[in-house]
Amino acid sequence: MKYLLWGLFLPFSSFAQQITFNEIDRFTKQRVVQTSILQVKSTSTEELALQLRSEGDKIYLLLTGYGWGSGAISINDKLLLLLANDTVLTINSTGIQSFKVDNNKNIQKHQYNIAPGYVEQLARYPIQSLRIYYYDGHKDFDIATAQANELKKGNALFYNTLVKEKVILKLTPIALTYALKHIGDSVSLSGKVTGVDYAWDGKSKVALLYLGLPFPNHYMVLSIPASTDNLSGTSPEEFYINKEISVKGTLVLRNNRPLMQVNSKKQLYINTPVKLEEINNYVGDSVLVYGQVISEMQLKEKEKNLRVLNMGIDYPDQLLTVFISDAAKNIFPQALNFFEGKVVRVRGRVLLYNGKPGITVSKPDQID
Repeated sequence: MKYLLWGLFLPFSSFAQQITFNEIDRFTKQRVVQTSILQVKSTSTEELALQLRSEGDKIYLLLTGYGWGSGAISINDKLLLLLANDTVLTINSTGIQSFKVDNNKNIQKHQYNIAPGYVEQLARYPIQSLRIYYYDGHKDFDIATAQANELKKGNALFYNTLVKEKVILKLTPIALTYALKHIGDSVSLSGKVTGVDYAWDGKSKVALLYLGLPFPNHYMVLSIPASTDNLSGTSPEEFYINKEISVKGTLVLRNNRPLMQVNSKKQLYINTPVKLEEINNYVGDSVLVYGQVISEMQLKEKEKNLRVLNMGIDYPDQLLTVFISDAAKNIFPQALNFFEGKVVRVRGRVLLYNGKPGITVSKPDQID
């Protein structure tokens, strides 16, 4: 069981949030940015405070307090944030987390993963209410206007710091042909992979993908180090050549050509449809794939219903599993077996579930 005890006994701040830490960790060599703890609720029986923290490209929201629940959360337990613009953000816990008993109080500090886009939302709109889920239920908390506004200021400070340190990239959409004019900028662009080459960085092999035109007339280069997560076993010449892709990152000038380093498959999206039979080659990639739904199933996960589409071959030998989350059931109101027998087009990131590739669908434009 994971006990998050560090920082539990720091005094909660009821004043404006500040950046209390912004340094490179000497062990992990990653930048760590952290806000002060801001108290948003305090009574004689319960206390609740929020804090934001980043470690490298991972961003966390932390809830600290006592008396506001059963004290333990499971992996992927949800935290719902209701914003002033009536948007609800859903984030998930990082793991099983417990509490410490002190002076007859269950003191807790629970950590949740939060996406960069959600941090931007928190910087723009105050949090009005929270719903915290535990293994045995949930509890709602309203945040007073004054505290909500102070929290928003702290969130904006945190967001702007991450943008400044390039932890979060504020992307400028550009055409591939204008890449040379945006050296130093964080951009998003699309283009065709027209060639692949390899270089040596002194430690390992680096894959070079040429975009737009074949070498030496290419518009830009994508550099993929062997250390890139989920890409070390990929053969770019086989899986990316002649495909239209979208990519995001920061442009630098190398050998008089724009270059973008790809450190994660999250930076890439493959626009050209991939074959269902080859989906195993694209684990970690965001893809577009066509195929026939052979069967549909309804699974029970905790208190939630999960709709499952088995594609290509029937369960348990399906080539791809499409999961329609419980949160998306209103987006796909069709009766069970509606998709069965139909050829569908699915967009999303391919991840392994019980050793098999799967895509989770939560938006209507991800499947048609």
